[in-house]
Amino acid sequence: MRRKKVLVLDAFNCMYRGYFPNKYLENDRGRPTGAIHGVFMHVRKLRKSFPGTEIVFAWDGGQDSNGSRGWRFDQCPTVYKAQRKKNEDHARVMSQIGPLRALLHYAGYLQFRVPGVEADDLIALLTRQRVERGEHVVIDSSDKDFFVLLSDNVTILQSQGGCLRERTPEHVYGEYGVDADDWTHYRALTGDPSDGLSGLTRCGPVKALVLLADGARANLPWQDQPGAVRSRTSEDHWANVMLCYQLSELPRDCNGQLQAKSCEIETVLVKHSDVQKNVDKFKRLADKYQLVEIMRDRTIFI
Repeated sequence: MRRKKVLVLDAFNCMYRGYFPNKYLENDRGRPTGAIHGVFMHVRKLRKSFPGTEIVFAWDGGQDSNGSRGWRFDQCPTVYKAQRKKNEDHARVMSQIGPLRALLHYAGYLQFRVPGVEADDLIALLTRQRVERGEHVVIDSSDKDFFVLLSDNVTILQSQGGCLRERTPEHVYGEYGVDADDWTHYRALTGDPSDGLSGLTRCGPVKALVLLADGARANLPWQDQPGAVRSRTSEDHWANVMLCYQLSELPRDCNGQLQAKSCEIETVLVKHSDVQKNVDKFKRLADKYQLVEIMRDRTIFI
């Protein structure tokens, strides 16, 4: 029996991808609208490519009541994503979060956000929950950390040359020579510059594949590695590998992760009690931001 598909969008990732091709879009009051426009144009493409498929959005939770942005930031505040600078583009994207969330709400999309939980972890948890419910999850993100979730019931949607492609475990192995289950070990060896994680010193993709073939396990201490791995590496540099693995790993326990945070998922209901009222709100907000193309195609989004 074929599984029902659900599209899980990495919301901030989608915003940034939509923003840069449209970064100079503004309304007549000078308010940036490029990210909003880009997200809805992407949703329009999804609607055409996956007709009738549920689309949900997962957001970074931001700070919780204790001031935590997530366990990775708590554990390594001077390392994790420390290289990311808050420039003008960042400010312009952040200014569009409020109206985008409101438009998605009025259009009836399910949105998830847990304060103190990053979108990566939330998407991993949602993916496992949906798979357990018998659904096929398509993760829409350019973040390669999600490769470890790939399976017969999980694919990853990425844009290549303007076309949408579903990536499978076979695609990842064909491109990188790595099984999806080993992706976090591979990433720990090569490092993840986007998150400020260095990995093993002077270890590129080729050496990482050799080490994996020798039995390297990035979650284990250097002393517990096979002799072939120890002969090619230095104990002094292995701490970086274990740290990179730990910070790149995605949660495997849905209920435990959420209960540990003492948070409830904030949801926006798919179906509203007053559909026309929300449609009117959508139209007014889209008109306020002069989102002409979104207004024109609103029947696709709502």
